[in-house]
Amino acid sequence: MRPSFTERRSRLQTLLRSRDLPGALLTDSSTITYLFGVMSIIHTPAHPPNIVAVVPARGDLLLLVPESEQTLAGRLPEPPEVAVFRNPGERARLIVDAVRGRCGGSTLGIEKHRMPVTFWEGLTASLASGPQLVDVSSPVEILRARKDPWEVAQIEKAARVARHAFDVAAGQLNGSGARDAGDDAAQAEHSKGSPGQSVTPTGHGPGAGTELAIKSHMEHQAGMRAAATCSGDIVAVHCNVLCRPDLDALHGLAQATPIPEHGVGYVLSTIRVAGYWADVAGTVFRGRVADDPRQALEVAAQAQRRAMEAVAPGVMLKDVVARMDAAVGASPFAGMRRFSAVRGLGLEKSEYPRETDGAAELNSGHVFCLQCYIVGAGYAVGQSDTVLVTESGYRCLTTRRD
Repeated sequence: MRPSFTERRSRLQTLLRSRDLPGALLTDSSTITYLFGVMSIIHTPAHPPNIVAVVPARGDLLLLVPESEQTLAGRLPEPPEVAVFRNPGERARLIVDAVRGRCGGSTLGIEKHRMPVTFWEGLTASLASGPQLVDVSSPVEILRARKDPWEVAQIEKAARVARHAFDVAAGQLNGSGARDAGDDAAQAEHSKGSPGQSVTPTGHGPGAGTELAIKSHMEHQAGMRAAATCSGDIVAVHCNVLCRPDLDALHGLAQATPIPEHGVGYVLSTIRVAGYWADVAGTVFRGRVADDPRQALEVAAQAQRRAMEAVAPGVMLKDVVARMDAAVGASPFAGMRRFSAVRGLGLEKSEYPRETDGAAELNSGHVFCLQCYIVGAGYAVGQSDTVLVTESGYRCLTTRRD
C-alpha cells in the first residue's frame, strides 16, 4: 500500500476551483510532504521555504527546488514537473513566471500562516502588480486532516512504538520493572505499569535512578522497537519523564537528579513514523501519593473515556469536549481541567482539528490526541491517547492496559 500523490493533488485542485481560485503558491513544509512525499525544512524567520509548489486549479503542478535538492526531487514517487533554482532571486523569478503562466487570474491562494516575514515581503514585492493574495492555510490544512489508509497505517505504527515506550518508562518509574523484552503477550498480562497505578518501588534497575536515565532508556527502547517494526521508515522519537513530589507542570525537562521515593510522575511518548505522529502520555504514581491526585486522575480518565465514546463521523468537536467538561464538572474538580482537550495529529503534532476548532465536524480519517488533565495544588494528572475516527465510530490507537 502506497499513498496516491496524484489523487491528493487532484483533491487540492478541486478545493481551489470550489473557491474560485485559479491557483495557489504552497510553501508549508507539511503541505509539500503531503502532495509530493518530500520532506522540506521547517520554516523559521531565518529560513524561507526550501521547496515551494505552484498549483494551478487545472493543469500540471510545478515544484520549485533548490539545486541541492535536485537529486532528491528526481526520486520522488509520481514525480511532478520540477524547476531548479540556485538563489533566492532565481526562485522569485520562477515563482512569478509560473504564477502568470500556469495560474493567471486576479487572485492567488497562499499559505500565509507559516510564511516567514522575509519571504512574504519578497513575494508581495515580486507580485506587486499581480494577483490579490488569498490565505488558504485553513482549508488546505482541513483537506490534509482526513487521512487516507496509507497515512493511517503510518500513524498506527507510530502509536504501537509510542505505547511500547510508554509502558517501558511507566514500569521503571513506578517500580514494577522494565518491559523491554518486546513480548506483547507478557506485556498484556502485566498491567502494573499502567498509568495511574501505584507500586512500591523496587529500588533496582534503570528506574531506580533519575528522570533522565529513564527517559534515555525509554528512547532507546523506542528506537529498538521501531527498528524491528518500521523497517525502512524514517523515525523520530520525542519522549519525556518527570517525577516530583509536587508535579504541577508537565512541560519541564527531565533532570539528572535522583527521583523521589514517592511522587507524581508523568510520561510522554511521541513518535513519528514516515512523517506522521502518534502520542500517548499520562500520570504514573510512584510509591505513596495523596488522595487528591489519585481521585483527580480517576476523574480525568473517566472524562477522557466519556469524550472518546462520543467520537463518530458527523459529531461536532465541541460536543466531544462538552462530554469531557460535563464529567469533570460533576466532580469535586470542577473548573480544574487544563490544557487543550483535542489537537490533531498527522504530519504535525498539532494540526486540525483542535479544541479551538469547536465548530468542526468530525469525519472518518481524522486523527487526534484526546487528553484530559486536571491541575490542583501541587499536582497535575491526566492522560492522552491517539484516536482515529472510523466510518462507524472511533478506534483508540494507543489502547491502555488498565
